[in-house]
Amino acid sequence: MKLTESLPTSVEIAGDFYAIKTDFRDILRYDELIRSQNDGNMVLKAVSMLLGDDILQKPDINPEEVVDAIGWFVQRGDSEQKNTLPRATLGLNNATPMDFEADAALIYTAFLQTYKIDLYDIPYLHWWKFNWMLEDISPECRLSKVIEYRTIDVKNKNLSKEQKKVYSALQRYFKVQEKRTEEDEAIVQALLEGRDPFA
Repeated sequence: MKLTESLPTSVEIAGDFYAIKTDFRDILRYDELIRSQNDGNMVLKAVSMLLGDDILQKPDINPEEVVDAIGWFVQRGDSEQKNTLPRATLGLNNATPMDFEADAALIYTAFLQTYKIDLYDIPYLHWWKFNWMLEDISPECRLSKVIEYRTIDVKNKNLSKEQKKVYSALQRYFKVQEKRTEEDEAIVQALLEGRDPFA
């Protein structure tokens, strides 16, 4: 990223540049399509959604290059970047920190609270900007707390037995597509009400 350059609005495939849809809503729709279908037509539909049908008509275009180009854009140009520190060293587990579909309401309110941006009203927001802003939302937002609950390493020796139990319950409660137990419900409810969950 360079602040002196414009954000990309095209991707390079086989030496040529092709316009790609860049609004965050377009990429979220692409993500929904990729996750919702398992048939061979899914990739074609997803490519058409972002690049248009013309790209598929070109005989000299390698489909793998098309998929790689879209991946580069969706990953914000960071497809080669690797995290060099083990997550456990950072006090994190390997759980999914956030899900665009499951956390849609939390993402919406996080943008509203942090940036005073209504994601339903804003006409356009580049996918890369959307992600950078999402990564820097206020720690006071509920989304930040939920991400913390999901990713904290409950095996960390610095946590007390009670803290480990609370965080384990919070992780099960807020895990994406996870069934909540009655005990988890009781612990989280007590925390929400400011009560000691073990009293």
